[in-house]
Amino acid sequence: MHQVNWAESALDYRACRYGSSRMLFRGPKKKLKDQGVAFLGGSETFGKFVGSPYPELVGDSLGEVSVNLGCHNAGLDAILQDEQIVSICNRSKITVVQIMGAANLSNSFYTVHPRRNDRFIQASPMMERLFPDVDFMEFNYTHHLLGKMKRVSPEGYQHLVRNLQETWVVRMSQLINRLQGKVILAWFANQLPTPQITNQEPLFVTQRMLERVKTKAAGCVEIAFSHEVTALGTEGMHYLEHEHEHEAAKKLPNPIAHQEIADALLPVIQQHLR
Repeated sequence: MHQVNWAESALDYRACRYGSSRMLFRGPKKKLKDQGVAFLGGSETFGKFVGSPYPELVGDSLGEVSVNLGCHNAGLDAILQDEQIVSICNRSKITVVQIMGAANLSNSFYTVHPRRNDRFIQASPMMERLFPDVDFMEFNYTHHLLGKMKRVSPEGYQHLVRNLQETWVVRMSQLINRLQGKVILAWFANQLPTPQITNQEPLFVTQRMLERVKTKAAGCVEIAFSHEVTALGTEGMHYLEHEHEHEAAKKLPNPIAHQEIADALLPVIQQHLR
């Protein structure tokens, strides 16, 4: 099992904590008073392997104090269970919420780690009945688990995915309802939302699911990275020269992708700040 060790990272993320939160955020630590924009999300918002992630780029362009509350390997569960995160957002004029995948959620079938939501903890009795021949002790990560379930029982897997999708809509709605300021949703991926699920992040989130939660937010920005950006691969990213880091970097936005996100978000945020 790979553990994050910030001392061994190619970048100095200046990891910090805010208040009573047990989550590690990207620094430098901000003085939280009348901040303009808070950014919620996972590894992409944190800016893993990137020198200047999009929350920093947007904040610099706005001239407003912005706080990056993206958490490495976190999902909706980690955010919802952290009162400090919600409190910071509720002191902000705008909260930008990254659309994260539906795989890393505790649900009727399995439980994930409360902070590192990509970690599989335990299968429920319902899961054990649905996949009676599976030894769940062999799984540490949700994506490994889901890949195996798809091979073992395609029908059971579809039932599991539908439950994850419904859980995602409920949790996203809960999060938006708890945020008191204006909420802007941010979808960014290699493609725009589609009617059917794909194998790409944000995993299992469809166009219909997004439509169900968009009405609760002040706005939604949908970004498909340009072909020029995706062709760059990991160019400009900072990671240690070993296979694990390279494979992880390939799954995350590169610096030019972060610039595309910032460029798309900026006018929408400016409009709502006015």
